[in-house]
Amino acid sequence: MFTMTEEEYCDRSESNEGICLACKEEAYGVEPDACNYKCESCGATEVFGIEELLAMGRIEICEE
Repeated sequence: MFTMTEEEYCDRSESNEGICLACKEEAYGVEPDACNYKCESCGATEVFGIEELLAMGRIEICEE
């Protein structure tokens, strides 16, 4: 589970960021609804776009 504020979430979404579920590294240049992209850090096909992660229940929006 990844926790972030609404502002952080919006910034990451607008910047086309994603996260690798295997190694937890951030990925850049990823569409918001990306699924199973290859991670440049670990090579796993576990990179998901930030909006997809929210839909999957992997992101929790918290108060600042």
